[in-house]
Amino acid sequence: MRLFNGKELEILCPAGNAEIFSRLLESKADAFYFGGKKLNMRMHRKNFNFTNTELIKAVKMAHLADKKTYITINNLIDENSINETIEFLSFLSDVKPDGIIIQDMAVLDLAQKYAKNITLHASVMANVASFYDVKKMEELSVKRVIVSREVPLDKIEEWSKKTSIEFEYFVHGDMCVCHGSRCYYSGILLNQSSNQGRCMKPCRWQYKAIYKGFEYSAYYPLAVKDMYMYRHLPEMIKSGIMSFKIEGRMRSTDYIKNIVDLYAGSLDRYIENPKNYNREIGHDKLYEGRMRDFSTAYAFGDLGEDNFNERYEGTGYFYSTGKVFSKPTSEIKVDNMRISDARKALKVKHKKHNTVMLAVKVDTIGAAKVCIKNNVDIIYLSANAFNKEGFSKEEIIDICEVKGKSKIILCTPQTCFDDIFDEFMDKVCHEEVLENIDGFLVTTLGVLDVLKNKNKNIYGDYMLNIFNSLAARKYKEFGLKQACLSNEISKKELKNFLGNTDSSCELIVHGSPTVMQFESDIFKNLEGKDKVKIDKSSDYSDDTLILVDDIDGRHPVKKDEWERGHMLMGMDICLMPVLDRILNLGIKTIRLEIQYFELDWLEEVIKYYQEAIKTPEQCREIFNKIENKKGFTLGALNY
Repeated sequence: MRLFNGKELEILCPAGNAEIFSRLLESKADAFYFGGKKLNMRMHRKNFNFTNTELIKAVKMAHLADKKTYITINNLIDENSINETIEFLSFLSDVKPDGIIIQDMAVLDLAQKYAKNITLHASVMANVASFYDVKKMEELSVKRVIVSREVPLDKIEEWSKKTSIEFEYFVHGDMCVCHGSRCYYSGILLNQSSNQGRCMKPCRWQYKAIYKGFEYSAYYPLAVKDMYMYRHLPEMIKSGIMSFKIEGRMRSTDYIKNIVDLYAGSLDRYIENPKNYNREIGHDKLYEGRMRDFSTAYAFGDLGEDNFNERYEGTGYFYSTGKVFSKPTSEIKVDNMRISDARKALKVKHKKHNTVMLAVKVDTIGAAKVCIKNNVDIIYLSANAFNKEGFSKEEIIDICEVKGKSKIILCTPQTCFDDIFDEFMDKVCHEEVLENIDGFLVTTLGVLDVLKNKNKNIYGDYMLNIFNSLAARKYKEFGLKQACLSNEISKKELKNFLGNTDSSCELIVHGSPTVMQFESDIFKNLEGKDKVKIDKSSDYSDDTLILVDDIDGRHPVKKDEWERGHMLMGMDICLMPVLDRILNLGIKTIRLEIQYFELDWLEEVIKYYQEAIKTPEQCREIFNKIENKKGFTLGALNY
């Protein structure tokens, strides 16, 4: 551990397996992070991660060398992994590493019961993106947060003056274009969840783009450069960051050691003589050895197109296996075999008899009035309206005045940075609004904590990544009335989950949730790319950007009112052919995520699902009536 002005600083080193760790122990790192054979975010390769015996030895070796160890249990756990997680935490309680890195609120709850002697760190996958999130983590006795990659240094500096919590930040390595824990496409498309350590990186595919009547040449519109903060360690220290994290648990020993020692040497030179510190010493070695190109990502604000990478993308050069993680794969179309398999897997002997409600998300007054006209139980007013300014205070009040028996629930933005959430609150949280709405739909724990004091019902959106019954119960303790389940949950996991909870749960059964959300403006990144005029042959509106993969898969991207990009699915999820089975499992609310539908189409789909709730035994017949404009898929229930 290093000291600067009385404050501890550390270079945090990844270790992929025991052999790599033993060699990196001689590096200048202060601390190491690594995971067991299960329950962590690096699950692709069998020869990586640590056995329990190796964990015991590694922690002892590190402590003898006066270095710290942090164990990753930073994935979402499914229902069948709860007991395994308890056993592993109990084991770690005896091993005594210096910290546990967590994402899932179920793991936080279990760690505080079975590993009380170990401090907790909130993973970057916990998506701590606002001071409201920081405060809640501190309240939950989390010692350190690994800050969301999109948070700039000046914001962390502001936070560090208002809290005693430690801040960790990535300084080097592979970054993701998506907001932390907000990428679902790998899980839905390939049953390889990015939130469970198995991401197949569809963001690294090559795409053509179609936008406003032009086709743009193939490039890598979602592939970002590697993080590189080597020249900016003083700014990081000033911001209050104490742990400088190097990414690379799948990298080779020599590659990691070189990076660690250069960063450590640079930090030592600054500590020893800040006034005469030379930022450039060592830069040439890192630059010459780079794979992707480098950027500072969002540390100093959005870099725009300068954050996107083309160097070596698609060549397989990044991975020691010599292969990229995946090739473009088609979304799985609904067919009789898939329906039969899902129905069989979701069958239960003892049905749960719930009064089922229908929820619909909308982003226009017209769509809200269609829902009210058709007596939809819950209407979510989106705070991520596509290509418009969103609902004003006056519009919300007008909708509430004619809502009838419908509940009007106001959505919070999908990613609530401080400025976005504050703007949202200023825009819509007026006394008249609070008097008329029936609740809020929240996307982060910190926002939940703020809004539960408004004396309104709080609903949880799918971005909370609730994957197991223990997490659902934990969120209920935090004040959640109803939880929307993860979009990555498979049919077996769904059955196990609902069989073990009495919590009120919601499931998206039709449409497309956001499968990737990104900060960088890929629309603007089209500027300067080669393009040709084409005939309009798309079912999408002109304001939709279509990414076309190498097998002609279509991936629509829309921009919301906060200028964030949202990738939707090429096909719509449609669970109608298995809806009776889902209702028998005890789901409380089914949601239509169809805010981009035209009004007549919206009304038609609403009526079909209302009919199915009344007569679930007719769901397969009703499915055959629904107009199939884009193709239908069962999404994660294919698996």
